[in-house]
Amino acid sequence: MLELGTPKISRSAFTDRSATILGDVTIGDGVYVAPNSSIRADEAG
Repeated sequence: MLELGTPKISRSAFTDRSATILGDVTIGDGVYVAPNSSIRADEAG
């Protein structure tokens, strides 16, 4: 089974409700995640 990890999202980042953020990713200060976007870290490395 693939372990995905947990996203780390800064309190100052904006993430739209329709965006998908999956896996061990970091969204830093002031980052804008647009509507319907997908940020993924679900591929085994």
